[in-house]
Amino acid sequence: EIFFCVLLMSIKLKVSSMGYRIQRTQPLNRFVNFDSLLRRQTTLNSVLNAEDIESYGLPPVLKGYVEGFRKVADDKLRYQQLLFLAAKCKPLPDAFKIPENKVPGCLSTVFVHATMNEDGTIHFQGDSDSQLTKGLVTMLINGLTGCTNEQIQNLKPEFVTYANIAKSLTPGRNNGFLNMLNKMKQKANELYQTAHPNPNPTSVATIVSSNTSNNPINSSNGNNLSNNNNGGGEGGKIYQSIVKKLSMLKPQELVVEDESYKHAGHAGVIESGSSGGETHFNVRIVAACFESLSLVQRHKMVYTLLAQEMNNGVHALSIKALTPTELSSNNKK
Repeated sequence: EIFFCVLLMSIKLKVSSMGYRIQRTQPLNRFVNFDSLLRRQTTLNSVLNAEDIESYGLPPVLKGYVEGFRKVADDKLRYQQLLFLAAKCKPLPDAFKIPENKVPGCLSTVFVHATMNEDGTIHFQGDSDSQLTKGLVTMLINGLTGCTNEQIQNLKPEFVTYANIAKSLTPGRNNGFLNMLNKMKQKANELYQTAHPNPNPTSVATIVSSNTSNNPINSSNGNNLSNNNNGGGEGGKIYQSIVKKLSMLKPQELVVEDESYKHAGHAGVIESGSSGGETHFNVRIVAACFESLSLVQRHKMVYTLLAQEMNNGVHALSIKALTPTELSSNNKK
C-alpha cells in the first residue's frame, strides 16, 4: 500500500480531449498532443508515399487500384478484394484461348488477348481458371486498357510490392503475376510495331549471328550477319524468330549465336524433336528496357518473348542481358 501511495503521488495522469498530459511532482513545461502528432505523421507519410508511387509509371486506373490495395492493412482482405475483381471479369471467348495468348510460367492457365484502338491505345481481355489469378489479370486488364504502348512499357512491376499485394501471394503466384505483365507488354509492343512498321527495323540494334560456318553475308541494311548451319542464308526459322522478337525490345546490341551443332548427338536434343536441328542458342542483348530490372526479371522477360520457341524445339538458351550503362561500365574495365 505504501508503494502505491508513493507511486500515485509521484505520477498523476490527466486525460484531456486534446491528448494526454503527463505530470510529475514537478510538472513538465510542455503539453504532448498525440492527435496533432498523428496528423503530422499521416501528412508526412502521404507525401512520401506520393513520391514513391510516381516512380512506378502507373497509369491512372491502375494507380487507383494500387493506392486502394496499399490502404488495406489485412492480407485476407486484399485476398478477398482480388476475388471480388475476379467476379467482375468478363469471360474470354474461346476463340481467343489460343497458344499465342497463353501466359507461360503460371501455376494456373491464363490467357491474355490484345487489340489496338483507332487512337493507338491498347484494349485487353483475359481470363484464368483460378479465381485468385483471374483477380490479378482483371486488375491488369482494367488498369492498362486504354493506355498507349509507351505507358505500358514504362510500367515498373515493383508496384505489386508497393501495393502490398505480394504479401498475399505465394512466390509462384508472384512469378505468375510478373509473367502476366510481361505478356501484356509483349502484346502491346507487337501491336505498336505492326501499326508503326520500321522501314529499317535493324537500325536500332547491331544484330549478329554466328556458328560453325562463319561465312559473313551482307544484309540489305549493312549489318553483319553470319550464315547459319541449317542452310538458310540468314539462319533457320527459329533463329529468325528469336531475332525478330528480341528486336521488339529495341536493343542497342543484339547477338544471337546458334550452337546447335555442338549438341547434335546429345540425347536431350534427340528427345526434343527439334525440326532443323535448332536447339541451342546464346543470346547477348543490351537494351534500355532492362533498367531497374533484376537479372532474374530480365531473363523472365526474354523467356516470355521466346515462349513459343522454347516450347517448339529449343533445348537450351543462354542469356546475357545488360543495360547500356552496364555495357559502358564493362567496356571501361
